[in-house]
Amino acid sequence: PGSCRVVVCLRLTGSPAPVPPKETARAAPPANPGDWLRSQDPTHYTIQLVASGSTEGVARFVERHQLADETVRIQVTRDGKPFYYLLMGAFPDRREANLRIESLPAALRTSKPWARPFREMQSLLNR
Repeated sequence: PGSCRVVVCLRLTGSPAPVPPKETARAAPPANPGDWLRSQDPTHYTIQLVASGSTEGVARFVERHQLADETVRIQVTRDGKPFYYLLMGAFPDRREANLRIESLPAALRTSKPWARPFREMQSLLNR
């Protein structure tokens, strides 16, 4: 059971309100991030906020930016060692993911988040 997000934008004067990015339904972070990642449409996109060999570093990033309810932490093995990706959202295409990136707070954008196809992230689980 997912949740739906409804956004209503009203503007009394001037140009029309911007249309928010089309993010798929958001729910609480999944109990099993790997299963969540495998269940995503491989042609859709997510936002990679940060990648690190340090789980503590990723945890500090999440805490600093108050992202606990909006992100998924994926652990993979890279060069025989644990490596972590912090992902945000699920979007039908790169354009929508990039619109969401543009709407992130400036402090969060300094980490250079970028849109990645789920196909790429899913392939990391299979290595």
